[in-house]
Amino acid sequence: MEIHKKLKPLPGLRKALKYSLKGIALDIGCGNGRNSIFLAQKGFQVEAIDIDKKAIKELKKISKELCLKIFPKKANVKEWKFLPEKYSLIIATNVFDFLKKKETERIIKKIRKSLIPGGVIYLLVFSKKDPWFLKVKELNLKLGLKPSEKNTFYLPKAKVYRHFFTKSEVKNLLTFFQIIFLREMKVKDKSHNQPHSHYILEVLAKK
Repeated sequence: MEIHKKLKPLPGLRKALKYSLKGIALDIGCGNGRNSIFLAQKGFQVEAIDIDKKAIKELKKISKELCLKIFPKKANVKEWKFLPEKYSLIIATNVFDFLKKKETERIIKKIRKSLIPGGVIYLLVFSKKDPWFLKVKELNLKLGLKPSEKNTFYLPKAKVYRHFFTKSEVKNLLTFFQIIFLREMKVKDKSHNQPHSHYILEVLAKK
């Protein structure tokens, strides 16, 4: 299995390690495992969760092949048991975009309790400036669907919510954290369809 050689971690995650103690990391929405693999290779014991059964199965194969301390599990973050002061690093990339605001607020509180003192959280979320914001908004108007919350829309076909964040909203979510950096970036996406761009918010904060 050579697929892992093509999996590169998010650039910002390398910077996150400068502020994080070694220990147990939690990768929420691990997907193909590119960040989990990187963290395990850097000495972390990694718990990786995702709702995609296929992705978890593939990550299990890779971690076994490379003899890495990665423990993948099919799970929904809304149901995950966050034990107190367990993790030194928790990452969630493009996870909260698919939750309602109250759900995100509740999970962030659990994350804070689950981090060790000085523990670090690294997040990526879609910005309100993203082109998808207007597209999803127009779709909801066309279908006669009213936003359940501000900047939150429902996609009937996928049966998921899509929320788009602002910088001030992220700051409010992380009120009880020390924000190390919070930046808005335009990134290229070549993973599907024609190459296109997204606007995302990247944040690193410490408990």
